[in-house]
Amino acid sequence: MPDARAQLGGERLFRRRTVVQHPRRVGEDQLLERDLLGEALQVVRRSVPGELRSRPLELARRRAQSELARPASEQGASESGAGAEIEASRGCPYHCTFCAKENFRDRYRRRPFATILAELDGLIAAGVTYVYFIDEIFLPWRQLLEAVAARPVQFGVQTRIDLWSREMLDLLGAAGCVSIEAGVESLTHEGRDWLEKHCKLSTQALTELLIYAKRTVPFVQANLIASGDDAEMVERWRDELRNAGVWANDPVPLFPYPGSPDYRRLWGVPDDNAWERAVDYYLDRYAKLSEIQDARPRRLAALEAHSG
Repeated sequence: MPDARAQLGGERLFRRRTVVQHPRRVGEDQLLERDLLGEALQVVRRSVPGELRSRPLELARRRAQSELARPASEQGASESGAGAEIEASRGCPYHCTFCAKENFRDRYRRRPFATILAELDGLIAAGVTYVYFIDEIFLPWRQLLEAVAARPVQFGVQTRIDLWSREMLDLLGAAGCVSIEAGVESLTHEGRDWLEKHCKLSTQALTELLIYAKRTVPFVQANLIASGDDAEMVERWRDELRNAGVWANDPVPLFPYPGSPDYRRLWGVPDDNAWERAVDYYLDRYAKLSEIQDARPRRLAALEAHSG
């Protein structure tokens, strides 16, 4: 897709070709971005020069977020009982260096409570028994958890364990949460600071919360990124968590996603070759990617040549 650019009240819009990593999320992304540029431009055209005080792109985003709910038919609902994706919020209040949220889902904002429940009830009526909250980060929200607890559905979340109290973890489990993916990233203050996590808890406190969460949530996972932590320390910590029933991965190499602070650290502002550059860098630098991945990814240029 060729670039299309417009300057609106100090906000620049870009539309260009992208690499889709998660096919299940294509519909959601298209729903948000469909005609977004056109909507924003229409707002500008209707405005009298010099009187454009609102941010057109933000208006379009708010409309997409609050008014456009995905029908159950797009979620894979079936008569046998199926899983679906849903959102309670978009964006994230944190700015970790490895996250590429800035260009599309930066500022944290909750979806309207009534909209979430209406969508969830529609999914349940269609036969869905499990939903995964695809929020960039699922933050504690008592009102929502209490409402979900009253419904016949289980769910999974991606979050930060340092943001949860024991009381809220109990409510999370009681509401039907069966899966927590918690970003810890590093076992040292220095490592977490280098990733700009702004985590106020110690590693011991994080460990205790992860183990506590396992009391009421069947599957709890702690994610680690290769950030210079001592290998023996990491293995001892992983053993401690595994003995408590919590899964902790072998630290994975950090991928410099275009649009993330880590990408800018290396190459500056992304251009049309940003994804190719990042993938080539990653494959050249790391021989081992993940303990559960045996296959070696192919380079984007080779994939595009193969697809014609």
